[in-house]
Amino acid sequence: MPDFGLGDIEKQWIEEKTSAKLAKLHEKFYERVADYVVGLSRELERSQDLRKELLREEFDWVIRMVQEIHFLRTLKAMELIVKGSLPSSLLEGERLRFEEIKDILKELREELLKTVVGGRAERPPHKKEKANVLLLISSELPQFVGDDMRCYGPFKSGDVVNLPKRSAEILRSHNLARRL
Repeated sequence: MPDFGLGDIEKQWIEEKTSAKLAKLHEKFYERVADYVVGLSRELERSQDLRKELLREEFDWVIRMVQEIHFLRTLKAMELIVKGSLPSSLLEGERLRFEEIKDILKELREELLKTVVGGRAERPPHKKEKANVLLLISSELPQFVGDDMRCYGPFKSGDVVNLPKRSAEILRSHNLARRL
């Protein structure tokens, strides 16, 4: 791949999208893409008008394709890992990380299934966490969207409210409310 460019990235992207298995990837694919993106960035800085716009579109397209290549490869590898094997066509860096993931998933499986296989249907112990927190509002607050994607407020100073834990922590950290 002496002259690596957009066509090479598109070819790899199409191959990964159309194959049910992991496509063969050149060992230095990501490095070459990085070099290509650096070159595009430099040219973008020097360009103007239509040329700059075209380069920006190419830059965005390259990033989207590479992200999708990575995502598809991850999905395909994870499917095989869940079944107990590693794909043969992983890059060395991918292989190392997916071996770690495989080991973690194996440990998780053993932990969760050992009681079932052993004939003891026990639930793994876990601490139940409160979903909401009771607060006393310290100052006026406009309406806002909580971390549960619901609208809350507006509130006045002295209001007692029941909010999702993360939203409550944010208000407390900014001294806008205190826990009851």
